[in-house]
Amino acid sequence: MTTSTPNVPSSLEQSLPAAIERRWRWRRRFALAAKDWRAYRLPTLALVLVTILVYGSVAVLTWNAARSSTQPIVEGLLGVLQSVSLFVIALSALVAAAFGGVALAGERTERTAIFMAMLPVTRLQIVASKLLVAAAIIGCAVAFHLAVASAALVGQSWMMGVDISRLAQTTNFVRPLPMLLSFMLACFSLAWCFGSFSRSAAISACVSIAISLGVPMFVTLYLESQPAVRGAPIPWWVSHTELLFAAIDGALGLFGLMVGTVIALRRVEP
Repeated sequence: MTTSTPNVPSSLEQSLPAAIERRWRWRRRFALAAKDWRAYRLPTLALVLVTILVYGSVAVLTWNAARSSTQPIVEGLLGVLQSVSLFVIALSALVAAAFGGVALAGERTERTAIFMAMLPVTRLQIVASKLLVAAAIIGCAVAFHLAVASAALVGQSWMMGVDISRLAQTTNFVRPLPMLLSFMLACFSLAWCFGSFSRSAAISACVSIAISLGVPMFVTLYLESQPAVRGAPIPWWVSHTELLFAAIDGALGLFGLMVGTVIALRRVEP
Protein backbone atom coordinates (compact mmCIF):
# COMPACT_ATOMS: atom_id res chain seq x y z
CA MET A 1 0.00 0.00 0.00
CA THR A 2 1.51 3.28 -1.09
CA THR A 3 1.06 6.54 0.75
CA SER A 4 1.16 9.86 -1.06
CA THR A 5 3.08 12.71 0.48
CA PRO A 6 1.18 15.98 0.73
CA ASN A 7 2.21 18.78 -1.57
CA VAL A 8 4.37 21.23 0.35
CA PRO A 9 3.94 24.78 -1.02
CA SER A 10 7.09 26.49 -2.10
CA SER A 11 8.42 29.69 -0.52
CA LEU A 12 7.11 31.70 -3.48
CA GLU A 13 3.61 30.30 -3.05
CA GLN A 14 3.76 31.10 0.68
CA SER A 15 4.93 34.68 0.11
CA LEU A 16 2.29 35.53 -2.52
CA PRO A 17 -0.70 35.69 -0.13
CA ALA A 18 1.32 37.78 2.33
CA ALA A 19 2.41 40.20 -0.41
CA ILE A 20 -1.16 40.53 -1.68
CA GLU A 21 -2.41 41.13 1.85
CA ARG A 22 0.18 43.86 2.44
CA ARG A 23 -0.74 45.49 -0.86
CA TRP A 24 -4.43 45.54 -0.05
CA ARG A 25 -3.68 46.78 3.45
CA TRP A 26 -1.88 49.84 2.05
CA ARG A 27 -4.64 50.35 -0.51
CA ARG A 28 -7.21 50.43 2.29
CA ARG A 29 -5.13 53.00 4.18
CA PHE A 30 -4.81 55.25 1.14
CA ALA A 31 -8.53 54.86 0.44
CA LEU A 32 -9.33 55.94 4.01
CA ALA A 33 -7.01 58.93 3.72
CA ALA A 34 -8.58 59.94 0.39
CA LYS A 35 -12.08 59.68 1.89
CA ASP A 36 -11.08 61.84 4.86
CA TRP A 37 -9.50 64.37 2.52
CA ARG A 38 -12.83 64.65 0.69
CA ALA A 39 -14.62 65.12 4.01
CA TYR A 40 -12.21 67.91 4.99
CA ARG A 41 -12.42 69.79 1.67
CA LEU A 42 -14.60 72.64 2.95
CA PRO A 43 -12.53 73.38 6.09
CA THR A 44 -9.37 73.14 3.98
CA LEU A 45 -10.84 75.62 1.50
CA ALA A 46 -11.63 77.92 4.44
CA LEU A 47 -7.97 77.75 5.55
CA VAL A 48 -6.80 78.64 2.06
CA LEU A 49 -9.28 81.51 1.71
CA VAL A 50 -8.36 82.98 5.10
CA THR A 51 -4.68 82.88 4.15
CA ILE A 52 -5.25 84.49 0.75
CA LEU A 53 -7.57 87.20 2.05
CA VAL A 54 -5.41 88.26 4.99
CA TYR A 55 -2.05 88.24 3.22
CA GLY A 56 -3.65 89.71 0.11
CA SER A 57 -5.04 92.58 2.17
CA VAL A 58 -1.59 93.23 3.60
CA ALA A 59 -0.11 93.22 0.11
CA VAL A 60 -2.69 95.73 -1.18
CA LEU A 61 -2.24 98.04 1.81
CA THR A 62 1.54 97.85 1.47
CA TRP A 63 1.35 98.68 -2.24
CA ASN A 64 -0.84 101.70 -1.57
CA ALA A 65 1.49 102.87 1.21
CA ALA A 66 4.54 102.47 -1.03
CA ARG A 67 2.92 104.62 -3.73
CA SER A 68 2.16 107.48 -1.35
CA SER A 69 5.35 107.36 0.75
CA THR A 70 8.86 108.39 -0.16
CA GLN A 71 10.45 106.44 2.73
CA PRO A 72 11.31 102.72 2.51
CA ILE A 73 8.63 100.62 4.16
CA VAL A 74 10.24 97.20 3.97
CA GLU A 75 11.29 97.17 7.61
CA GLY A 76 7.80 98.10 8.76
CA LEU A 77 6.30 95.49 6.47
CA LEU A 78 8.42 92.77 8.04
CA GLY A 79 7.15 93.74 11.47
CA VAL A 80 3.56 93.72 10.23
CA LEU A 81 3.98 90.26 8.72
CA GLN A 82 4.91 88.84 12.13
CA SER A 83 1.71 90.15 13.71
CA VAL A 84 -0.37 89.13 10.70
CA SER A 85 0.94 85.56 10.79
CA LEU A 86 -0.08 85.26 14.46
CA PHE A 87 -3.50 86.66 13.58
CA VAL A 88 -3.94 84.09 10.80
CA ILE A 89 -2.93 81.29 13.19
CA ALA A 90 -5.69 82.49 15.55
CA LEU A 91 -8.20 82.40 12.68
CA SER A 92 -6.93 78.95 11.70
CA ALA A 93 -7.69 77.78 15.24
CA LEU A 94 -11.34 78.67 14.64
CA VAL A 95 -11.27 76.69 11.39
CA ALA A 96 -9.71 73.77 13.29
CA ALA A 97 -13.00 73.48 15.18
CA ALA A 98 -14.69 72.83 11.84
CA PHE A 99 -12.23 70.00 11.18
CA GLY A 100 -13.11 68.40 14.51
CA GLY A 101 -16.84 68.77 13.96
CA VAL A 102 -16.83 67.42 10.41
CA ALA A 103 -14.65 64.43 11.30
CA LEU A 104 -17.32 62.41 13.13
CA ALA A 105 -20.59 64.35 13.22
CA GLY A 106 -20.45 65.20 9.53
CA GLU A 107 -20.14 61.58 8.44
CA ARG A 108 -22.97 60.54 10.71
CA THR A 109 -25.21 63.22 9.21
CA GLU A 110 -24.33 62.26 5.63
CA ARG A 111 -24.82 58.54 6.35
CA THR A 112 -21.29 57.70 5.24
CA ALA A 113 -20.49 56.32 8.70
CA ILE A 114 -22.90 53.43 8.07
CA PHE A 115 -21.11 52.62 4.83
CA MET A 116 -17.72 52.76 6.57
CA ALA A 117 -18.91 50.30 9.21
CA MET A 118 -19.55 47.72 6.45
CA LEU A 119 -16.03 47.93 4.99
CA PRO A 120 -13.23 45.50 5.98
CA VAL A 121 -11.45 48.07 8.15
CA THR A 122 -11.32 48.37 11.90
CA ARG A 123 -12.75 51.31 13.80
CA LEU A 124 -9.25 52.10 15.04
CA GLN A 125 -8.04 52.51 11.45
CA ILE A 126 -10.98 54.81 10.66
CA VAL A 127 -10.36 57.03 13.68
CA ALA A 128 -6.59 57.11 13.18
CA SER A 129 -7.01 58.10 9.53
CA LYS A 130 -9.28 61.00 10.47
CA LEU A 131 -6.83 62.29 13.07
CA LEU A 132 -3.76 61.93 10.87
CA VAL A 133 -5.30 63.65 7.84
CA ALA A 134 -6.64 66.54 9.93
CA ALA A 135 -3.30 66.91 11.72
CA ALA A 136 -1.45 66.94 8.39
CA ILE A 137 -3.66 69.65 6.86
CA ILE A 138 -3.72 71.90 9.93
CA GLY A 139 -0.02 71.30 10.57
CA CYS A 140 0.90 72.38 7.03
CA ALA A 141 -1.11 75.59 7.44
CA VAL A 142 0.52 76.42 10.79
CA ALA A 143 3.98 75.58 9.44
CA PHE A 144 3.43 77.97 6.53
CA HIS A 145 2.42 80.86 8.79
CA LEU A 146 5.31 80.21 11.16
CA ALA A 147 7.69 80.13 8.19
CA VAL A 148 6.38 83.52 7.03
CA ALA A 149 6.77 85.00 10.50
CA SER A 150 10.24 83.50 10.97
CA ALA A 151 11.42 84.80 7.59
CA ALA A 152 10.08 88.26 8.44
CA LEU A 153 11.82 88.16 11.82
CA VAL A 154 15.14 87.12 10.26
CA GLY A 155 14.85 89.83 7.60
CA GLN A 156 14.02 92.50 10.15
CA SER A 157 16.92 91.41 12.32
CA TRP A 158 19.30 91.62 9.36
CA MET A 159 18.08 95.07 8.30
CA MET A 160 18.24 96.52 11.81
CA GLY A 161 21.52 94.83 12.72
CA VAL A 162 20.03 93.45 15.95
CA ASP A 163 20.42 89.98 17.41
CA ILE A 164 17.45 87.85 16.43
CA SER A 165 16.78 86.54 19.97
CA ARG A 166 16.66 90.06 21.38
CA LEU A 167 14.44 91.22 18.54
CA ALA A 168 12.05 88.31 19.11
CA GLN A 169 11.66 89.37 22.76
CA THR A 170 10.96 92.99 21.89
CA THR A 171 8.45 92.18 19.16
CA ASN A 172 6.58 89.62 21.32
CA PHE A 173 6.50 87.15 18.44
CA VAL A 174 7.26 83.99 20.42
CA ARG A 175 5.27 84.78 23.57
CA PRO A 176 1.71 84.28 22.19
CA LEU A 177 2.57 81.08 20.28
CA PRO A 178 1.89 78.56 23.11
CA MET A 179 -1.47 80.19 23.79
CA LEU A 180 -2.49 80.15 20.11
CA LEU A 181 -1.40 76.56 19.51
CA SER A 182 -3.14 75.35 22.69
CA PHE A 183 -6.27 77.23 21.65
CA MET A 184 -6.14 75.47 18.28
CA LEU A 185 -5.75 72.09 19.98
CA ALA A 186 -8.70 72.79 22.28
CA CYS A 187 -10.94 73.93 19.41
CA PHE A 188 -10.25 70.81 17.37
CA SER A 189 -10.30 68.32 20.23
CA LEU A 190 -13.49 69.57 21.88
CA ALA A 191 -15.28 69.63 18.51
CA TRP A 192 -13.96 66.10 17.95
CA CYS A 193 -15.34 65.09 21.36
CA PHE A 194 -18.80 66.62 20.83
CA GLY A 195 -18.91 65.29 17.29
CA SER A 196 -18.43 61.74 18.58
CA PHE A 197 -22.01 61.73 19.94
CA SER A 198 -23.61 64.67 18.10
CA ARG A 199 -25.10 64.79 14.61
CA SER A 200 -24.37 68.46 13.95
CA ALA A 201 -20.86 69.49 12.95
CA ALA A 202 -21.76 73.19 13.26
CA ILE A 203 -23.00 72.85 16.84
CA SER A 204 -19.94 70.81 17.80
CA ALA A 205 -17.62 73.45 16.35
CA CYS A 206 -19.44 76.41 17.94
CA VAL A 207 -19.59 74.80 21.38
CA SER A 208 -15.90 73.92 21.25
CA ILE A 209 -14.94 77.51 20.35
CA ALA A 210 -17.11 78.87 23.17
CA ILE A 211 -15.56 76.53 25.74
CA SER A 212 -12.00 77.09 24.48
CA LEU A 213 -12.44 80.84 24.88
CA GLY A 214 -14.77 80.98 27.88
CA VAL A 215 -13.14 78.60 30.33
CA PRO A 216 -9.63 80.18 30.27
CA MET A 217 -11.13 83.68 30.50
CA PHE A 218 -13.32 82.70 33.44
CA VAL A 219 -10.45 81.03 35.31
CA THR A 220 -8.13 83.98 34.66
CA LEU A 221 -10.67 86.56 35.83
CA TYR A 222 -11.44 84.48 38.92
CA LEU A 223 -7.79 84.18 39.90
CA GLU A 224 -7.13 87.86 39.31
CA SER A 225 -10.15 88.82 41.42
CA GLN A 226 -8.77 87.04 44.48
CA PRO A 227 -7.34 89.45 47.08
CA ALA A 228 -3.58 89.44 47.34
CA VAL A 229 -2.05 88.24 50.59
CA ARG A 230 0.37 90.72 52.09
CA GLY A 231 3.92 89.44 52.02
CA ALA A 232 3.08 86.51 49.73
CA PRO A 233 4.96 86.17 46.42
CA ILE A 234 3.18 87.31 43.30
CA PRO A 235 1.62 84.31 41.49
CA TRP A 236 3.21 83.43 38.17
CA TRP A 237 -0.01 83.81 36.21
CA VAL A 238 -0.20 87.52 36.99
CA SER A 239 2.70 88.30 34.67
CA HIS A 240 2.25 85.29 32.37
CA THR A 241 -1.45 85.24 31.55
CA GLU A 242 -0.79 83.70 28.14
CA LEU A 243 0.84 80.67 29.79
CA LEU A 244 -2.21 80.21 32.00
CA PHE A 245 -4.41 80.31 28.89
CA ALA A 246 -2.11 77.79 27.21
CA ALA A 247 -2.17 75.42 30.20
CA ILE A 248 -5.97 75.47 30.49
CA ASP A 249 -6.62 75.07 26.76
CA GLY A 250 -3.93 72.39 26.53
CA ALA A 251 -5.60 70.39 29.31
CA LEU A 252 -9.02 70.84 27.69
CA GLY A 253 -7.62 69.77 24.33
CA LEU A 254 -6.01 66.60 25.62
CA PHE A 255 -9.11 65.71 27.64
CA GLY A 256 -11.43 66.26 24.68
CA LEU A 257 -9.18 64.29 22.34
CA MET A 258 -9.01 61.29 24.67
CA VAL A 259 -12.73 61.25 25.49
CA GLY A 260 -13.79 61.72 21.87
CA THR A 261 -11.45 58.98 20.67
CA VAL A 262 -12.68 56.52 23.30
CA ILE A 263 -16.32 57.24 22.42
CA ALA A 264 -15.60 56.88 18.70
CA LEU A 265 -13.81 53.56 19.24
CA ARG A 266 -16.44 52.06 21.54
CA ARG A 267 -19.53 53.39 19.77
CA VAL A 268 -21.82 50.59 18.57
CA GLU A 269 -24.00 52.74 16.32
CA PRO A 270 -22.03 54.29 13.41
